[in-house]
Amino acid sequence: RRHTRCSRDWSSDVCSSDLDPRQWWGARERTAAPPVPAGAVELSGSTIEAIEKCPARWFLERRVRAQLASESHLTFGNVLHKLAEGVARGTLAADIGALEAALERLWPGMAYDVEWESRRQLAAARTASLRLLRWFADHSEVTVGAECAVAATVEVPHPDDPALMIQVSLRGRADRIELSADGATVFHFKTGHTVHTVTDVVRSIQLALYEYMLTHGTFELDGVARPLPDGVAVTHTALVHLRHPGENDEALPLERRADSGAHDAKQPDNTVHHRVARAAVVVQGTEYETLYEVDKCKRCPVRFLCPASPDGRGVL
Repeated sequence: RRHTRCSRDWSSDVCSSDLDPRQWWGARERTAAPPVPAGAVELSGSTIEAIEKCPARWFLERRVRAQLASESHLTFGNVLHKLAEGVARGTLAADIGALEAALERLWPGMAYDVEWESRRQLAAARTASLRLLRWFADHSEVTVGAECAVAATVEVPHPDDPALMIQVSLRGRADRIELSADGATVFHFKTGHTVHTVTDVVRSIQLALYEYMLTHGTFELDGVARPLPDGVAVTHTALVHLRHPGENDEALPLERRADSGAHDAKQPDNTVHHRVARAAVVVQGTEYETLYEVDKCKRCPVRFLCPASPDGRGVL
C-alpha cells in the first residue's frame, strides 16, 4: 500500500525525493550551454596538443583536476633544463665541474625507487650534460634568450563560421631563442628517449606556435618583453635531443630543424590558425569528445571517469 501511494504522489512526505524519477540525472532534460565567456581564450602549445590528443582527457585533467596529485620530486628533464638555463643565463659556469656539482646537489630530489636506476639515470644525465656544454660552445657567438616567455594576442576565424573571429591569447616559454644576422632560431630541448624525425618537427604545434608568437607578438629578453628587431624574422625552429648523440658528431646532441613556415606549407589544411581555432572552440565549449584507442587509453590516468573507457562506463 505504501509503494502504491508513493507511485501516485511523488510530492508526498512519505516518499524520499531521491526516489522520484523526475530527480534522476539520466532522466532529466538536457540543459542549455551557458554563454561563452567574454575575453580572449588562453592557449599554449601544450594545451593545443592535449586537446588534439583527446578533448575529454584535457577537460578531466585540466578543468576537473581529476588526475592524481603529481609528485613533488624533480624529473630528469627538470634537472637538465635547470642546467641549461643556468649556463645560458651565466648563473652556472660553463664547465663540467660546475655541472657535476649541480647534478650532485639536485639529484637527491629525484626520488628514484631503486638505487641502480638512480645511478643509471645519473650517468645518462652526466653524458647529456657534456653534450649540452659542447652544444653551448658552438652557439656562443649569438644573442640569446633563455627560458623566454613568448606571447601574442591574435584573432582567428571560427572553424565553422569564418566570418566570426575568436580572440586568442597565446602564451608559452621557449627554452632558447638565438638572434643572429641570419635571423631568429627557436630551440626546444628534449630530454626523453624518443627521437623525433624532421617530419615530427615540421608538424609540431609547439614549435610552430613559438614561430607564430615571435612573428605576431613578443618575447622576453633581459627581463623585458619586446618584438623581434626590425628586419629580423624567424628562420628555423629546432628540437635538441640531449639524450642522443648527433649524427655527425657524437659529442653533440642530436638536432632536428625545420625551416620557417614549413608547418603550414606542408599541411595547408591544418595550419597554425586551424589548430588554434579548433582548440579555442573546445575551450569555449561545453562538450568534449572522447578519442578512444585501446592501447593508449588503458594507461590513461582519468580512464575511470571516461565513458568511452571500459573502466569508466559505469559513470553514465
